[in-house]
Amino acid sequence: PAAGKFLPEDQAEQIRRRADEIKTRVAPRVPSAVGGKLRPYQKDGFHFLAYLSANNFGGVLADDMGLGKTLQALTWLTWLMKQKGSKGKPSLVVCPKSVVDNWHVEADRFVPSLRVRLWLSVDFRANHDKLGDPKEADLHVINYSQLRSARESLVAVQWLAVILDEGQYIKNPASQTAQAARSLKTGNRLVMTGTPIENRLLDLWSLMAFAMPGVLGNRTEFTRAYDAKADPLARLRLSSRVRPFLLRRTKGQVAKELPDRIEEDLFCELEGEQARLYQAELKRAQQMLLATKTQKE
Repeated sequence: PAAGKFLPEDQAEQIRRRADEIKTRVAPRVPSAVGGKLRPYQKDGFHFLAYLSANNFGGVLADDMGLGKTLQALTWLTWLMKQKGSKGKPSLVVCPKSVVDNWHVEADRFVPSLRVRLWLSVDFRANHDKLGDPKEADLHVINYSQLRSARESLVAVQWLAVILDEGQYIKNPASQTAQAARSLKTGNRLVMTGTPIENRLLDLWSLMAFAMPGVLGNRTEFTRAYDAKADPLARLRLSSRVRPFLLRRTKGQVAKELPDRIEEDLFCELEGEQARLYQAELKRAQQMLLATKTQKE
């Protein structure tokens, strides 16, 4: 109602109409094609993703590691294909090289009917950094390096959904990776990350610039509006602003029965060709450092 006090009538009416269209309760059944039983919090996560799509929103799934973000995303994709009718539109996952295989394993385990194509580096080189026929699979999985090298080919495709796994890879909004991600064409955008804010508040802006472009204003407006030094309530306002588009759960909140994450450091000695290449690179770096120091003197 406040919009009518300072906006033209046609714009105020458009806002009222859009507000009336928003669906706040979206709780579809888990698709029958998804094998296995989702835990209650995973079903809630699926409902959150369905709510985003039902309202033409994008968002961030920021659950802790180990809570099954991949399963929740696969369930959402399966529902999305049936709900909106893919009409031959494939979906795209961009992730680090280390988890590319995991998407294939999880899809084969929980949604075996989903046609998944993993694009290996040799595939891209053979196709001259082009994706090939996107309709040959329901879900294409590439890494962030391939996102940059095949940007032109990827932008030409109208994707059903685009998922950025380990979304902190686009935390620098000025990077080529972030720019390439924002240029992708899709009506359903999802970022998956356990650390939506890794080093600075701008990390969150970059994630939202992909998922919900404009919701936090431009970069300058964001920095000014949510400066905690100038406004002690800035972080509270920011939390309220992103709450409809970001879901964050910790193990302690939803899965206390799961064991704590175990980290183990393994030290390996370089051997043979690896050791020689490392020593050559180390020597080159030392020479460059010495040359720079000499120039300054």
